[in-house]
Amino acid sequence: MCGFCLAIDDTSVDIHRLTESIRHRGPDSTRYHIDSRVMCGFNRLAIVDNDPLSDQPMLDRSGRFLLLFNGEIYNHGKLRAMLEARYNEQFRTHSDTEVLLVGLIHEGAKFAFKLDGIFAFAFVDLQSLEVMLGRDWFGVKPLYYFGRGERLYVSSEIRPLWQLSGNSLRMSNVARFLSYGTVAQHETFVSGVSELEPNTLRTFRSGHLVRTRKLHDFAYDEYENANINELADVLHRTIDDQKPKIPYGVLFSGGLDSTLILDRCVSDGNLFGAYSVDVSHPDMSERRWQDYAIRTLGIANKHRGIELHQEHLSLANIAKLSTGLDHPMFHPNFVGSYLITRKAAEDGLKVLLSGEGADELFLGYRWFFSDQPVSAFLEYVPLEDMQTLLGAEISGPVDTSGMSLLEIFQRIYLQRWLLRQDLTGMANSIEVRVPFLGLDVASFANKLSYTFKRGNAESKWIIKQLLSPRFCREFVNRKKVGFDFPLNDWIGEEHIDFLRRECWLIDRTMLDSVLQKYSGSYMRNRLVFSLVSFALWHRTTATASPSVS
Repeated sequence: MCGFCLAIDDTSVDIHRLTESIRHRGPDSTRYHIDSRVMCGFNRLAIVDNDPLSDQPMLDRSGRFLLLFNGEIYNHGKLRAMLEARYNEQFRTHSDTEVLLVGLIHEGAKFAFKLDGIFAFAFVDLQSLEVMLGRDWFGVKPLYYFGRGERLYVSSEIRPLWQLSGNSLRMSNVARFLSYGTVAQHETFVSGVSELEPNTLRTFRSGHLVRTRKLHDFAYDEYENANINELADVLHRTIDDQKPKIPYGVLFSGGLDSTLILDRCVSDGNLFGAYSVDVSHPDMSERRWQDYAIRTLGIANKHRGIELHQEHLSLANIAKLSTGLDHPMFHPNFVGSYLITRKAAEDGLKVLLSGEGADELFLGYRWFFSDQPVSAFLEYVPLEDMQTLLGAEISGPVDTSGMSLLEIFQRIYLQRWLLRQDLTGMANSIEVRVPFLGLDVASFANKLSYTFKRGNAESKWIIKQLLSPRFCREFVNRKKVGFDFPLNDWIGEEHIDFLRRECWLIDRTMLDSVLQKYSGSYMRNRLVFSLVSFALWHRTTATASPSVS
């Protein structure tokens, strides 16, 4: 897992400064390629093949083609064998990077369709200056770009492009991000800077977009029945493929999804620890279930936990954790995610496995069993109120037209949690892998009918069937508790007083009016947290004085 910056046809760019600004994404090595028309820098987090020959930017033997690649290709061994047999290739390294470079040279976009992994890449023909950008199907790894005439700029984070462009924040998109956890619709909260959509390849020539392709189309609701043991085999194989050959950990909430992953990993000699966050509040603590699962699996010596208290949501702590993050922490569970990945980094780890995506694939949310409107689960805080508070132009909600409920959860809702994992993991130089979002698992799950996955009108009925032989009924069938915080107890007057002082951001009279509207409601302090987080993030991260539009 890594981070890179690229500038095409603009050698005035300070590529060293931009690359250094995202060094947390890859502290193991930093390398550059600079010629008369292309400048790029790469920070590497070495996981597959630690040989310096695998450093990036990587050029082919002819020096014509260049690759910048963030992520992991889990099937690179099979692809390597195919390339050796079909094209008589002789590889110089054992890295997945070289496999991707060679495959794109020989087969172009067709090779990208064969990838199984998490990835964001820029493939450059240094002769024609054609650039192909690619991103995995769920968008586990981020990629951003903007163009100016014939110039093209690409980065693993928004901030280098924000610095480079000098563009302002677009407050209507800030409001949308704080409401949904994603801007969506290909935009970002910086004017003119675009996000490469998940599941997309885009090709540019002379800085202009010439072609867009989709990598994969999932089929839905094809099978009314399935052999659950077959799904178990697919999931176990995917987990095994994603286990690194170095010490690693599992992000373990005590919930069903992470328990299933941990159960598969306990016999692996490279498993270093199970990393848990627990909210110290009687209504939200999962400590009982974490302890039960750890005892059942017999790995008490490998349990690494942190307990969150009210002080973790103090102004000082939010400001400290926001420093250097590419986005504001739109949800308070970013705090726990940041702290637990930091703990893993302090233990010397580079990789964690996570159960992210299981809820979206296997009906893990109560909204799958209700008739509530989409806004009930997509909006963490009401978009209309956030636009009012920020004085932003009115923009419509995220477009969900033509999508099934499963697609809405996978293509929109899931993005907030994948962003959280990338931001908080890479801030601590940790790669977070997501076995439930492996291509084989996701394809299998999406083909199952909605009726089959519902079972007896139970959320995650299939996951429960997989766990039942190993864990007690009370553990498996308990009510789901989301990773949330007791904001009504932990957000107080210091946060509201802080907002009243941030007059550049928000009108004090409007703030009091909206807070009064939600007096006694949990939504009041959600709004307060979101605004505090944004204001502190802007204060500690923005490159200049407030610039908004």
